[in-house]
Amino acid sequence: NDVLLAMIAHLIKCAEEDGSTWFFASNFLDYRGVKPIMKHDTPSGHTRRAGHRQEDIAEVGKSVERIGNIWMIINQLIEEEPAGTTSRRKRRKRKEYTHRGRLLSIEEAWTQRELDTDEPGMEIGWKMRAGSWLKIFLESPNRQVASLCQKTLQYDPYREQWEKRLSRYFMFHIRMNARGSSVVFNREIGKLLKELSLPIEEERPYRTRDRFEKALTKLVEDRQIDAWQYKAEVQLPARSWLGTWLEQSITVYVAPTKHVSAEREDEESA
Repeated sequence: NDVLLAMIAHLIKCAEEDGSTWFFASNFLDYRGVKPIMKHDTPSGHTRRAGHRQEDIAEVGKSVERIGNIWMIINQLIEEEPAGTTSRRKRRKRKEYTHRGRLLSIEEAWTQRELDTDEPGMEIGWKMRAGSWLKIFLESPNRQVASLCQKTLQYDPYREQWEKRLSRYFMFHIRMNARGSSVVFNREIGKLLKELSLPIEEERPYRTRDRFEKALTKLVEDRQIDAWQYKAEVQLPARSWLGTWLEQSITVYVAPTKHVSAEREDEESA
């Protein structure tokens, strides 16, 4: 999931006029905040960056391979007027049209191999292009979504699992769909937690509620969303209130995205 998010962010920021860009394993590891190996050329000399660990690069390569094999299938039902008649009594024909395309196309790859070993080469970079269905979501003003993607990547998958999964969910369901417009987004809590596979502690439900609220507050602080609240004030029973709470809905607000020039975006990201 994180590699896919990083690839989308990279496409938003770095795609050439033909829609393609090179994505390297080091790009992802830098987005995630994974520290590279640092070495000294001399015992008292300055440290220099010596690249990322081979095992980390290999894991990114496995994810890219899986993503490159994902196909999107979109079905659409269309009613068509029967040919050669204007009668309203004539039943319209219904046809199903299906579009099938890759999520992301991997067109080329760079491979690295150590010459003094017999180990096979390892892919370290890939030239990619968004599938046609995805292109519209990567256009301006969604360029600014790239910085939000990077913040989502930096959440720790263990200590900040709730923030990470909620942020990623809102990224796809709100930010990219909004295309710069304001959005009011409602979701039932129980269904949201189930969809994100977030744990529900039935024996200590207050921990689940507190963790959920803490994660949403953190997303506001990090400007992943602009505000959130319970859709309606519900008086929870003194006991066995978990089911009632899970049936509640939250409202999430995202303000309109201000237009920022490409030059300004580059300055801010730097």
